[in-house]
Amino acid sequence: AKKGDYEDIASSNGFIIVLESNGSIYTSPYTDLLQQNAESVKVGKHIIPKAEYESLAASPMDSLLYVLCKKCAVDNKSKSLTGYILAISKDGDISLKSEFQINEQQIDHFSSLNGKKFRPSAMTRNKKTNQWYILSSINKMLVVTDDKWEVIGAYPLNPAIFNQPEAIAFDHAGNLFIGNEAGDKNGKATLLKFKLN
Repeated sequence: AKKGDYEDIASSNGFIIVLESNGSIYTSPYTDLLQQNAESVKVGKHIIPKAEYESLAASPMDSLLYVLCKKCAVDNKSKSLTGYILAISKDGDISLKSEFQINEQQIDHFSSLNGKKFRPSAMTRNKKTNQWYILSSINKMLVVTDDKWEVIGAYPLNPAIFNQPEAIAFDHAGNLFIGNEAGDKNGKATLLKFKLN
């Protein structure tokens, strides 16, 4: 693709999926990983409203993708955050399946947003608990929801450690990883591992 603001990556159904900040979604089959240049890239535009996005997660079990708004016009006057559930076909085509909402007042119940909107920067699902873990670099916060998107916890993050948290994932053992885009005194990225107790 051309130069752009590419924000997140996932894999599902034999495809690598990349999210651009404007909501465009790129799919490329695993076989393209062996090529010097990807030859079978498909670009899904206008599947979700044009806005600002940073969070993409895949659920390989059911070939679904999840995208969260970072800054969407639809949320400007509401106390919620909109997300989109997308389906990926066997050919790598993306289609909109449904929407979901995360209630910001539920977040406020656990940790104050200080009157600001919640701006997610990354998300992942904990396969052991089926809970969603959502990072916000702007809010310096980690939010946890159940599988119905009901907030069950919100935790402030220490900016001295989480300078710019923009990546999150679990490994198969249940350990949590959080990446900071500019995470140390020298401005270098950091990757922090939190072992499952």
